[in-house]
Amino acid sequence: MLYRLVENTQLTATVWRMKLEGDTSAIKAPGQFVQLTVPGFYLRRPISICDWDDTTITLVYKVVGQGTEAMSAMKIGMELDVHLTKDDQLVVFHDDSLLRMCGVDKPICDCTLEELRQYRLNGTAEGIPTFDELLTMVNGQVPLIIEIKPDKRISELCQRVHARLQQYTGAYCIESFHPLAVQWFRKNAPQVVRGQLAHGLYGKPAKERTWLFRGLASLIQNVVGRPDFIAYEHSTDRNLPMILMRILKPHLVCWTVRSQYDMNVLRHRYDLQIFEGFIPHKH
Repeated sequence: MLYRLVENTQLTATVWRMKLEGDTSAIKAPGQFVQLTVPGFYLRRPISICDWDDTTITLVYKVVGQGTEAMSAMKIGMELDVHLTKDDQLVVFHDDSLLRMCGVDKPICDCTLEELRQYRLNGTAEGIPTFDELLTMVNGQVPLIIEIKPDKRISELCQRVHARLQQYTGAYCIESFHPLAVQWFRKNAPQVVRGQLAHGLYGKPAKERTWLFRGLASLIQNVVGRPDFIAYEHSTDRNLPMILMRILKPHLVCWTVRSQYDMNVLRHRYDLQIFEGFIPHKH
């Protein structure tokens, strides 16, 4: 069962309260145990349920060892996108082109790192960070969802991302629109949680109705990567493939939520939500 962390609050020097959001239909009474998987630890942690409602469970636990100490450090995470530059460097940038954020109509993959160092984001003093710089800054403080951007050198991009992540001790998972990226991790790093990004075709321009996007919309390409979760654009999910997905009940993540109202609605339809532009209320 996949749950979303919505609260992890320190009550005393060694006691913490954790609230998780997800399916609570199996909870019948306080005192039942849940088995929590803690990133970096093989054995699960059995924690007694303190309270629950229709959508959340509340746990109160004491930090007594390395596992519960790691639990106390768990926080709401962040999502980022990784590209491979012309000179084989990993950089963190959302768009495929520099046009929107830097005013230069050039793909990231056609730039060297030295060239990218010259640009500033949207008129600010901020530049484009490398993947290594971002991982050093985060330093395991929050979980990461790492999107592998579609690239003509997709295997090399996956190899370099995985090689860097092997030196990283924080919690993370990967996702991608490219089914071959998801497949690469299935074959070469099956221990890494992997997700297939997808969206429906409703309202999409002709350039996004290629064979790749039609396959993603229908989710038939899941047979290639066999993802651990599906991350779907929530505004395009009223279609037959997603109806079937809800019957099969895989782990479902939605993107991108931009208001508290949408968050409240989507919490009942998806296990996790990727959001931007606001801080969701806890409940």
